[in-house]
Amino acid sequence: MNKIETIIGDIEEFLENCKFYPLSNNKLVVPKEELEDLLAELRIATPEEIKKYQKIISNEQAITTDAKRKADAMVNEATQRANGLVEQNSITNQAYNKADEIIARAQEEAEAIRMEAYNEAEELRNGAMQYTEGMLQNTQILIESTMEEARIRFENFYGSLDSTRSTIDANINEFRGRNRDSGQY
Repeated sequence: MNKIETIIGDIEEFLENCKFYPLSNNKLVVPKEELEDLLAELRIATPEEIKKYQKIISNEQAITTDAKRKADAMVNEATQRANGLVEQNSITNQAYNKADEIIARAQEEAEAIRMEAYNEAEELRNGAMQYTEGMLQNTQILIESTMEEARIRFENFYGSLDSTRSTIDANINEFRGRNRDSGQY
C-alpha cells in the first residue's frame, strides 16, 4: 500500500471515529484541525508518489540501453560469424546473407524491446496520473461533502436558536399580557 492510500485510509478511519451530531445518525461532528492536518499530509504525499512513478519511467533509459547492448552483442556475433565465413571461399555469399539477416533480426528485436519498454513506461505514467487525479477528486468530494454537512448543521442550529427565541418572545408577551390583565404589572 502506498503512502497516499495509507493517508486516505487514515481519513476514512478518522471519519469513522467522529461522533454523530446530536439526534442524527448520518451527520458527524468533525474536528476541523485534525481533518485539515490529514489533508495537508495527503497534499505532501502526492508529489512523493509522483516522484516514485517518474523513477519508474526513468528506468526506460536503462531498458533501452540494455536492449541496445544486446543488439550490439548480436551484431558483433554476426560480424564475427561473417568474418569466419568469409575466410571460406565457397560459402562467402552465404555468410554475407546470413550476417545481414542476423543484423536485421537483431535490429528488429532491439526496436521491439525499446518500444515495449517505452509503452510500459507510458502505461505506468498514465496509471500514476489517473490514480493521482482520482485520489484528488475523492479528496475534493470528501471536503465538499464535509463543508455541505457543516453548512446544514449550522443552518439547523441557527433555525433551532431562532425557533427558541421566538418561543421565548411569545412566552414573554403572554406573561406580560396576563400580568396587565390582572393589574400586577
